[in-house]
Amino acid sequence: MTSSRDGWRRGDGLPPALPSMWRLCKLGYRHEPGLMLAAFVLALLAALPDALIAWWLKLLGEGVLGHDAGRVRFAAIALGVSVWPPGCCAPSAPACSAASATR
Repeated sequence: MTSSRDGWRRGDGLPPALPSMWRLCKLGYRHEPGLMLAAFVLALLAALPDALIAWWLKLLGEGVLGHDAGRVRFAAIALGVSVWPPGCCAPSAPACSAASATR
């Protein structure tokens, strides 16, 4: 696979970004389709916590405005679980060692 300078418009000698990324994705899929699929799925899953936090905040606001104690309680618990300290499950994490010292 060779590159061509015919379509380049920028003066810095680099190819355009989107065609280069598309070419890279096609090349990766040709050689490792399973790995490309896994990378795509993991990239989508990485956005899930942010979406869930937004959803819990929406439920919390609706519960407060609607005077619905059950919805507020559920949203508060879900929000607390969603923003649990990252890396807490690692054995050497400071949050885990402090929590286990108090038990």
